[in-house]
Amino acid sequence: MGLIEKLKKLFVKRQPEAPVYIVDDGLGIEGSDGEGEAAADNDSGLIGFRYSYNGSIGGNSYSVTVKRNEGGFVFEYDAMEHSDMGELSLGLSSGFVSELDRICRKHRITRWNGFSKYAKHVCDGDGFSLYANYADGKSVSASGNNAYPSGFGAFEKEINVLFSPVIEEVLEAGRKRIIEGGIRGNIESYMINFEGKGAAGNNKYCFFVTQSGIRDKNVDIRIE
Repeated sequence: MGLIEKLKKLFVKRQPEAPVYIVDDGLGIEGSDGEGEAAADNDSGLIGFRYSYNGSIGGNSYSVTVKRNEGGFVFEYDAMEHSDMGELSLGLSSGFVSELDRICRKHRITRWNGFSKYAKHVCDGDGFSLYANYADGKSVSASGNNAYPSGFGAFEKEINVLFSPVIEEVLEAGRKRIIEGGIRGNIESYMINFEGKGAAGNNKYCFFVTQSGIRDKNVDIRIE
């Protein structure tokens, strides 16, 4: 090799090496990703489904369940915010279950089978659990605490839209059942307050009925 060639090689501009990044989000997420993209889809037909949202401090936690029985499919709703309503359930059409199955296939929930992750550095937050079983005997099970599988947000949004009118229907039935049951017990004191604002409008009416010493048995109605 001649001198000129050696000089060219010495001063040639070297390409910088690709930087290596160490990702640390501070959450300390650990666990299993489940089957992943290689999982096979299940087209045998959805026969059972349960999704639970575990909210911060549990106050807004709820679950929606679809079960098959001899008469068809049944929907059950369980929410901490409505625990006073007792059992909330109603029958479902096969069309509803078919739409739920379509959403599950669209988002390929089989790839989340076995997903189980948690953020060990997070003391609060939220989480989920998901279970689905099929006519061929196979099932999907996944859960997470401050950790969700890829694409889960879009799936959750769609099932929330699907279940919202059904949830409202069972809640309305629960409210009617409570109203029909009436208010029982002896009235020991009551207060009626009217706050009038004349031509300005926005009048307020307050009705307060109670049993002495039993605050959780009170009836407190405010009308604006």
